[in-house]
Amino acid sequence: MFEYFFGLDGRLGRAQFWKRNFQLMILLFLGVVVLVPLTRLMGRNPFLLALLALFPLIAIAGTGSLIVRRLHDHGRPTWLALPYLVVSLAGLVPSPPGRTQAQLMAMGLITLASVILFVHLYCLRGTRGPNRYGPDPRG
Repeated sequence: MFEYFFGLDGRLGRAQFWKRNFQLMILLFLGVVVLVPLTRLMGRNPFLLALLALFPLIAIAGTGSLIVRRLHDHGRPTWLALPYLVVSLAGLVPSPPGRTQAQLMAMGLITLASVILFVHLYCLRGTRGPNRYGPDPRG
């Protein structure tokens, strides 16, 4: 299961990318659904709180590895996943009230970049045939 979500080798086609992202979200959701009530029942148990704190890290690592393999399907290098993750995480940062013009522009650029990255990862077909990262996942 580790290699299924967190491996960095090989290529990942669109359908598998959608499927594994959905499965990762379900697993993380179920984990939180179980852990949050447990922390309320058992009080501030340090072990449970540490497990709960790991969930965002697991989500980032899982998503990052899926992005890497999807980029490999397009023939792109591994390091290119970093800008994808930065843009994805930047969209999660809350903006303060009374936004300035510069903050609104930054939010607009982050949104535009997110749409472009979404289309690239989720909608565009990868390289046809084998590339330097492996055989075509479509066969």
